Amino acid sequence: MVFLSALWKRVFQPSNTLSLVPLVLIIPIILFEALSIAGCASTSPGIPEIYVVSLVPNTTTAADISIRIGFFGICASDGTGSTRCQSSARYTPPDTLVANLFPLSLTNTTTNATLSQPDALALSQTALALQSRILASPLAGCVLLFAAGVAFLLVFRREKARHARQSDATDERRRFRWSRRATYVCLWVHAALLFAAALAATTTMNALEFVSSAPGMVEVVGGGVEIERGVTMMVLQWMAFAFSLVLTLAVPVVVRPTWMLVAMYALDSKVGA
Repeated sequence: MVFLSALWKRVFQPSNTLSLVPLVLIIPIILFEALSIAGCASTSPGIPEIYVVSLVPNTTTAADISIRIGFFGICASDGTGSTRCQSSARYTPPDTLVANLFPLSLTNTTTNATLSQPDALALSQTALALQSRILASPLAGCVLLFAAGVAFLLVFRREKARHARQSDATDERRRFRWSRRATYVCLWVHAALLFAAALAATTTMNALEFVSSAPGMVEVVGGGVEIERGVTMMVLQWMAFAFSLVLTLAVPVVVRPTWMLVAMYALDSKVGA
């Protein structure tokens, strides 16, 4: 009974359990980044509602439509409850984009308001110009950099446990230093890029929303266009940055060698001998 009690305290000591808690942050970071990239790229549930800005005709003579712009997609609602999305829209010609987003009649049967083909083309051209020239984001590179950082982190944790057991091995020390540097470089650069992306997106959203309501706004559809910022996209990016920063700062806790890892490598060395 005394042996089982001692074993229980040894296995579940704080240094062992707390070192694994920061790794849980990997899941929401990947999820938030994936949702930010997938915003307006498909009609899957919830995806069309994740956008950077939304364009709404500021006129009573046009149909009740809206175009939502993501980083890699554009969605359009025709006022009848139907939503269509086009992925990688920035590489699509305006005529093709209009045909894909508005394949049916541009007449709103509820209000009897119409949106002509030239107006739809002008609104789509504005959306493409915003997406290709202003709404650039390094999120795709952030995902790859984060994947590399997590891989190096796991290697770093493994090598540090081995280093704690074989501290006199020159090769082990060299490999330990290499994995440590790679981990910190990838995770810190990833956090910095996420901060830059979130700050740039927030500033752009607020600026476009302000300009659209300012006097002298260039008319696009009849009386102009109203630009609304995407709050969901903003929250996702800032939460991804916050969790990434916490994970990066918690690297010393994650790689702390526990008695289980040290014992495992000690057993491996004995078996190999």
